[in-house]
Amino acid sequence: SAYLLKYLSFFNKLFTFNKELLYYLLKEVFMDNIDTAILDCLKENGRVTASEISKKVKLSIPAVAERIRKPSISMLSAVR
Repeated sequence: SAYLLKYLSFFNKLFTFNKELLYYLLKEVFMDNIDTAILDCLKENGRVTASEISKKVKLSIPAVAERIRKPSISMLSAVR
């Protein structure tokens, strides 16, 4: 995961001027459909609980919480 963090940091520095491009690249390269659904929930309401998200994406609460902590989701939720 340190490898992923290194490249996410690189992309963040490289694409700071174009957040839409960074968003697209990270979403296409590092995320699956469930990650995208979680990110959409967070974009709608940044204070939504893992419990509410778990019901929408049909995963357990710990699984959702773990995915939210993934560097790609954390970074993208901060970008938007």
